[in-house]
Amino acid sequence: MAENKNDITFTILSNEWLNLKKRSIKYTSFIKYKTIIDVHLLKLYDQKPLENWSEYDYYKLFEQYGKNTLTGSTLRTIKYVLKDILSYGEEIYNLKPVKLTRIKISSNSKSIEVLNELQRRDLIMNCQKNYNSINAAVLLGLQAGLRLGEVCGLKWIDFNFERKTITISRTVQRVKNTDAFPKTRLIELPPKTASSKRVVIMTESLSSYLRNYINFYNPDSSETYILSNSYKMTDPRTIQRKFKKICKLEGMNINFHVLRHTFATVCVKYGVDIKVLSEMLGHSNISTTLNLYVHPTLDQKAEEMKKIDL
Repeated sequence: MAENKNDITFTILSNEWLNLKKRSIKYTSFIKYKTIIDVHLLKLYDQKPLENWSEYDYYKLFEQYGKNTLTGSTLRTIKYVLKDILSYGEEIYNLKPVKLTRIKISSNSKSIEVLNELQRRDLIMNCQKNYNSINAAVLLGLQAGLRLGEVCGLKWIDFNFERKTITISRTVQRVKNTDAFPKTRLIELPPKTASSKRVVIMTESLSSYLRNYINFYNPDSSETYILSNSYKMTDPRTIQRKFKKICKLEGMNINFHVLRHTFATVCVKYGVDIKVLSEMLGHSNISTTLNLYVHPTLDQKAEEMKKIDL
């Protein structure tokens, strides 16, 4: 810990902040924040004391970030990390307050990509023809809206075929390995948020496919992962690569998450209750679901206005 606040550089302060933060956050969050510091913050800060930095200096830095075409999500994370580090410096070393109020970050939102109805039906029918890990993964994304990491974390104990439910209680991620070789490692974690830990209802066709899938592989234990049919986790990157091959055959160029978007969009189209859908997707609040997937057309607006016409 530095003795004099006039000697404190961003490198010193960010290292202290990270070491403190590491005790109270998930490993994946720690890696995320460390990467933000290493890639986006440290290289832009020289070693002059932070006491010499002004609010305007930070504003100019974020102008530079904007020129680097970073996403709104990345910029918001950079701002959060920077603000928290500076708040730590203010609290511990009595550094001058920096509020970063001039730094405004646009939503930079893009329209979500989804499969059309023909693509969706063709993909479902093609995947239902064979019992293998990639087909099972695709159907879980497309017919239950699961995230890729959640699919890779599923074990047979998570399924109740009588009630047609799936319990989402873990996710699999590949993360940076800060301590040793190799550079990355595969880990099992709780779902990303409290709301992501949930129970999902299966459609009849998905339940039927997975019943046949489990009968086909006849796993030794309910504790085995469904994609590997063993106690070994499946790497999400492996599924993503296999999915790309399927997409190439189908004449599509999409990533696995498009399946989740497609599921949600279809649910909205056919009038599934938004609160139910929000819980099925594991969103922390209903506004996330509304903002992402509910976009009334002009015809829909006209029909709604007829309801109040005299």
